[in-house]
Amino acid sequence: MPVSVDATATLLGSSWWEEDAMQAQARRTAEAKAGHAALTERVTALAADIRRLEDAGRELETRVTTRRDELQRTQERREQLREAIVTAEATLDADLRASGLVPEPSTYTDDAERYLVTARR
Repeated sequence: MPVSVDATATLLGSSWWEEDAMQAQARRTAEAKAGHAALTERVTALAADIRRLEDAGRELETRVTTRRDELQRTQERREQLREAIVTAEATLDADLRASGLVPEPSTYTDDAERYLVTARR
């Protein structure tokens, strides 16, 4: 049975439309795959950044703890040195008095590199 010209045109038009729709769908699929790949790459990079930042945070916590410990030891040592100065001055005053001398006020201050202790007869 022969196919009419109108039926052939309709058949060809329908075939062209279906092919165009398939190509459009193929483009959308390719774009979606590319978008997905980009997002996957970004998620991987963000996960690496998170791990790096967590590691850096742990390292900083360790350093802060170490510095706090050092500060505590330094403060304790500073207090020991202050007490040693007071003890040394008291011992010096006692020795001066035992020698018959009268100690005069020293020039000691917390920020002094050196200070003078004098006595008179």
